[in-house]
Amino acid sequence: MTLEDTPDESAEAKAEALFDRGMTKNLHDNVEGEIADYTQIIEMPGAPAELKARALVNRGARKSERGDAKESMIDYMQVIEMPDAPADQKAKALFNHGMMKHRLGDVEGAMVDYTRVIEMADAPVEPKAMALFYRGVARNKCDDTEGELDDYTQVIEMPDAPMDTKAEALFNRGVRKGQRGDEDGAMDDYTQVIEMPDAPAEPKANALFYRGMLKRWRDAEGAKADLMPMIEMSDAPAEIKAEVLFNRGITKGGRGDRKGELADYTKVIEMPDAPVDRKAMALFNRGVGKGQLGDRKGELADYTQVIEMIGSPAEPKARALCYRGVRKSERGDAEGAMSDYTQAIKISDASSEAKADALLQIARLHFCKGLRREAKDYVDKVLAMPNLPMELADEALELRSRYGKRRRWRRVDNDEK
Repeated sequence: MTLEDTPDESAEAKAEALFDRGMTKNLHDNVEGEIADYTQIIEMPGAPAELKARALVNRGARKSERGDAKESMIDYMQVIEMPDAPADQKAKALFNHGMMKHRLGDVEGAMVDYTRVIEMADAPVEPKAMALFYRGVARNKCDDTEGELDDYTQVIEMPDAPMDTKAEALFNRGVRKGQRGDEDGAMDDYTQVIEMPDAPAEPKANALFYRGMLKRWRDAEGAKADLMPMIEMSDAPAEIKAEVLFNRGITKGGRGDRKGELADYTKVIEMPDAPVDRKAMALFNRGVGKGQLGDRKGELADYTQVIEMIGSPAEPKARALCYRGVRKSERGDAEGAMSDYTQAIKISDASSEAKADALLQIARLHFCKGLRREAKDYVDKVLAMPNLPMELADEALELRSRYGKRRRWRRVDNDEK
């Protein structure tokens, strides 16, 4: 006999049993079964308004998790429009409805929903604090820094706000203060997060990282004390840990500790969840370091990994192609070098410096083949590039003096094109 067939059970008891069964199915990742149980409650005549509202909120959340944003918003709206929905469920529905709008790019609409939660006299503390926090995030997208900071401050000053929301608000407020030049205020906010006994690992690690980065120029030892422990923190976010290791590698390289530098880059590369952009830069830098140590085979292997990596950012990919091209050229593979340089030039998002480097390398290849005119043409392409760094301009002019008649050059800026 199923719950639906129980003859003497009241609608309220049936609804409660269905709700409990739905929650149990959630624990076992049976999303479709969970949604089906909530749907029975929603469609059941005589089901209590509270259970119907809770079922709608939960069903909306499950639909959202499986990527059905519009259907989830319909469920939340039903709760919002229910005259007898409990205040806590209405606040949850409004907040979730706002979050869906936010994800879909309707920032103004999201702010309207967040504000309604904030202004609800009987809204519980948790959704009110979350609404304030995310309204602050939305105001940042609208360039309303003062309003953003005010929302974060309200969360911070709420006596019963959840610890994780308060920590996130403190961290975000610190970031905004730092961006406005208030480094002392930013440091104070980061320190509050760090010293919170119950702050979640992610905002605490982020605060340590940002405070450490601020200390670099004023307190090197203090910066080290903030940044280095994160490498061993098991629950520190992967992107923060990768960033610390990457920067430590650069510092070691600057001090002449080449092996220590490469070891840190290798740790980033071997992190399974390191961001792809940081992993690509670590591979490129490790390749450069291996080349400086005479390990040509290892150098080329690292450049090739950057080039072939799925999702590799434009800049490290273009740089790796140029550097690999140089090594190919040095061992007599002019055709392979030309292919690499040409690929680098075609990467639309690569910097002008990377493209200029590739163009100058092509010019050198043409000159070595006796194709002086073609070499000069490639140098002229570099000299025509807007905002060309002076060191590359000097290099191009020096090459042009070899390949053809010297001409005067002046920097061309974007607004003169």
